[in-house]
Amino acid sequence: MSMYAKGMTTGDIEAHIQDIYGVEVSDTTVSRITDKILPIAKEWQQRPLESVYAVVFLDAIHYHVRSEGQIVKKAVYIAIGINLDGKKDVLGMWVGENESAKFWATVLNGLRNRGVEDIFIACTDNLTGFAAAIEAVFPKAEIQNCIIHQLRNSSKYVSYKDLKALMADLKAVYAAVDEPTALDALDTFAERWDKKYPKISQSWRDNWPNLSTYFKYPQEVRRLIYTTNAIEGFNRQLRKVTKAKSVFPTDDSLLKMLACRNDRLHTGMKLLFVCRLYIRSALPLLNRLILALYCPTINTSDNCCIAVHVLIVYCKPALFNLRFQLVRRRRISNGPRDALQRAPLALATPEAMPPFWPISLFALASFVRRD
Repeated sequence: MSMYAKGMTTGDIEAHIQDIYGVEVSDTTVSRITDKILPIAKEWQQRPLESVYAVVFLDAIHYHVRSEGQIVKKAVYIAIGINLDGKKDVLGMWVGENESAKFWATVLNGLRNRGVEDIFIACTDNLTGFAAAIEAVFPKAEIQNCIIHQLRNSSKYVSYKDLKALMADLKAVYAAVDEPTALDALDTFAERWDKKYPKISQSWRDNWPNLSTYFKYPQEVRRLIYTTNAIEGFNRQLRKVTKAKSVFPTDDSLLKMLACRNDRLHTGMKLLFVCRLYIRSALPLLNRLILALYCPTINTSDNCCIAVHVLIVYCKPALFNLRFQLVRRRRISNGPRDALQRAPLALATPEAMPPFWPISLFALASFVRRD
């Protein structure tokens, strides 16, 4: 699961396990194990939310997904909220068709159904119809369009030799101390550049109600809301793990990888629940292994060997975590880590096992059964 969360494909994980442990685990098996996160992801998507959020950032990131024999471009809709205590949280991720205001209305209604009663400020990228969708669901919410997106649209068709001077004049608009000063700077900009680029000042005036919201707030709040950098940074982290896959086979496979990465970034404890799920699948073999360790008269050597392989391949992160906790708390002398990583077969008998293994296994058994 850890390797999958870092962006490795199922084929890469299969080859990696084969190279390090000498164990054949098919890519289908890896996919089946990582599917354990889907129920967790769906439960996370439906969790109750707080009633009020100070700021909510809304944006979408696009991926190619195979659908009905064709490769189509799909959008992953992402909402990140900042509550009244200043804590940032990912409210949800939804896979849909190309980004549209209609789907965003569905997302916003979903947030309301999960308990969100009001949003103070909604930060968006000025998608057509986005403001109307927000106002329909949260009529009291103030909308702040991303200034960076507006600047990109303004400079898209500007000649390179004019770009530096034009951007300097625009900076006088969005960096003004208050709204009247910004409007004066916009008038000055129009007088200088409208003859050559008439669409730019017109675009700013058309979108001014949703571009100027941040002027109502102090400088500390302005820096937070005048761009969607908070969610763009999260999107960059997602692209790190998805860049190895140019096409995802299904929507679920895309959501699964994003959910794994989100667990590692923001909700690490949920990965613990996933570990519990796939450790439970190895629980019968774990019981046989414990019997083999402490009841040597029982002939379970074959089962013991299989159980060690399953535990090392599937449960190694949890085992190492328990091992290090026990070493810190009880100062147990542990064996060489390389022996555990490179020679799993050598651990198939109780005599060959390092001294931390019996305690770790019983701790793991109690950890699995604790629910």
